Amino acid sequence: MKKILLALIIFIIACFVINTPRKDQRNFKDIFREEMNYAEFKTYINPDMGWGFQYPSFFSQESCDDGTCCVRFGYHANDINMVLEFKIIYVRSSSNVYKESISSGNLNSYTGYCYHSHNIVYRHRCYVLTFFYPQDYKHAVIRIIRNLNEWKPFKYCKKIF
Repeated sequence: MKKILLALIIFIIACFVINTPRKDQRNFKDIFREEMNYAEFKTYINPDMGWGFQYPSFFSQESCDDGTCCVRFGYHANDINMVLEFKIIYVRSSSNVYKESISSGNLNSYTGYCYHSHNIVYRHRCYVLTFFYPQDYKHAVIRIIRNLNEWKPFKYCKKIF
């Protein structure tokens, strides 16, 4: 009887130890990369002009009081900073030709950070959507970069097309 009771106690303790949740031992970058696979995206649509873009739902809207952009969304946690910003630059162009370009690279002013930008020139305006992120997180934010590459700002606007 004592052996059965001892075996039962050992079995219960073993089940408890096996089923006890353990702290995730991975670094934050690996956890962030996995969570990005399931992240929901929201759509920002400018109420006046109708252009829009998608951003991760965990980004929050930030002020653009410095006059450099129209709207900015950011994520600042665990010693990382990510910013997605949209701006319109008025350009002198002789025609209403539609031009797109995508560029990326390292930021000279912030060591260890990169940018990825999608520019669209149309009707004397350059629409620029730029994502700033830590260089170490490039593979973790690939969904955001892919979204930026496929960006069509005017699909929400009935005034332009």
